[in-house]
Parts: sequence; structure tokens; C-alpha cells
Amino acid sequence: MHHSTINGKRLTDGQELKYRYKYGTFSVLVAAKAINGGSFVVDGNCNRLLRLPVDKCNTSGENGKQ
Repeated sequence: MHHSTINGKRLTDGQELKYRYKYGTFSVLVAAKAINGGSFVVDGNCNRLLRLPVDKCNTSGENGKQ
């Protein structure tokens, strides 16, 4: 699924969304699933929160992280 097709996607109970962020030879798979009767729409803020772990890892070599 392309990044632009994620925004606005609504997940209802039991539905799952997976997206792989690729950075050269490194990639991260992010998955979300609506559970317990819940639902949500992936918007800019949700997308930002899902990307936090990936973005925090890329610190341009700071403190030995990359």
C-alpha cells in the first residue's frame, strides 16, 4: 500500500493495516489493528504517531544510532 493511500483509511473492528517504510537497505513494517469493537481513521496525526519509532532511530549517527 502506498503512503498516500493510508491517509483517510478507516479501520473497523478486526481490520488490520500494514505498511512498510523503506530506507535504502533498511525497512520497518508498521501494523495497526482495530480491536474490541473500536474503529479509527488514519489521519495525519495517526500517521505521525506510527512513524515515531522509525523517525527516532534515524539520528544521523548521534549517540551511535542510525
